[in-house]
Amino acid sequence: GGAVAIGWTFWAPSQAAVEPATVTVTRGNIEQTVLASGALEARSVTSVGAEVSGRIQTLAVKLGDVVEKGALIAEIDSVDQQNAVKSAEASLANMRAQLSAKQADLKTAEAALERADKLKAQSLLSTADQLTAEANLASAQAAIASLEAQISQSELAVDAAKLNLERTKITAPVGGTVVAVLVTEGQSVNAAQSAPTIVKIADLDTMLIKAQISEADITRVAPGQSATFTILGDPNTRIDAT
Repeated sequence: GGAVAIGWTFWAPSQAAVEPATVTVTRGNIEQTVLASGALEARSVTSVGAEVSGRIQTLAVKLGDVVEKGALIAEIDSVDQQNAVKSAEASLANMRAQLSAKQADLKTAEAALERADKLKAQSLLSTADQLTAEANLASAQAAIASLEAQISQSELAVDAAKLNLERTKITAPVGGTVVAVLVTEGQSVNAAQSAPTIVKIADLDTMLIKAQISEADITRVAPGQSATFTILGDPNTRIDAT
């Protein structure tokens, strides 16, 4: 028995002291996280519409194209607008021709009145004839004033017709990315009541997240806070935002 006790004491393994795990004390951040779902949208979207009616003859862009300001978007068949310009120009030319005729009548009336005044001074013309000459002159002057006003209206009609012709070529009012194409070539658009939208152009340089935050968490959200978001296609990548 004594031998067994001595052997056990000699061969028994010694228990090593266990050292606790330690780390260096540092300062860190404690975060409160507010989770919300939302939709990622462009900060600004511009709807490009047609201001004249007609058939879409050419559609120069497709979904996803990047366009610059002033770039051609679409063309509308311009036969009606071209005819309107020709008609307005013909009406204006007619008014100007009538004005030339009335200006000749005015010179005749002025000469007649001058002759009547001389004859009246020599008592060779009655007062009634002199008044008639004066009335003829006033009538010629009024006719010219009326035609000049009509010519002004005709000039405005020509400008309006030319503007409608220019509007058959639809251009981009802003630069950006085409995010929606709402018409096809050959489709007719009617701009009589409202301007139909042809395409939508978005500025994708700055994106806007429209998030739905619960009423319980909204008190912890303030403008200017740092935020991150993920998208369904890549949930493991966090994108910084404000």
